[in-house]
Amino acid sequence: MGIKVDTSGLEQFAEKLKNASKDTQKEVVFKALDKLASDVLKRTIKQTPRDTSNLARSWAVSPATTRKGDTYSRNIFNSADYAVYVEYGHRTVNHRGWVPGKFMLTRAVEDVDKRKDQIVSEIVVKYFGDLFK
Repeated sequence: MGIKVDTSGLEQFAEKLKNASKDTQKEVVFKALDKLASDVLKRTIKQTPRDTSNLARSWAVSPATTRKGDTYSRNIFNSADYAVYVEYGHRTVNHRGWVPGKFMLTRAVEDVDKRKDQIVSEIVVKYFGDLFK
């Protein structure tokens, strides 16, 4: 007993995907990266302590995308010089105690990382949805 599988639809889809322009493929990568960075930034700002709001206002995403091999990345940073101490924790002024970190960026990255496949899939379907027809 054998199982027959019709792969003609897969072959047509693969051919359509192959013919999609390199510019469109690159645009999808950049849109996905923009969305992921934006989500991380929003979550980070939301989780940032608001003693003076300076720390929350100082979060930003770098405008430049870097590429290393098949990996694209964007930097999310805080221009406040004390941000790293709030993120990871620090010793007290008298050096006898420890103030625990808030991990606002760390938690935001972890939250978005759990949803990244769904976010990227939505963008891919938006751009290449007609290929599935």
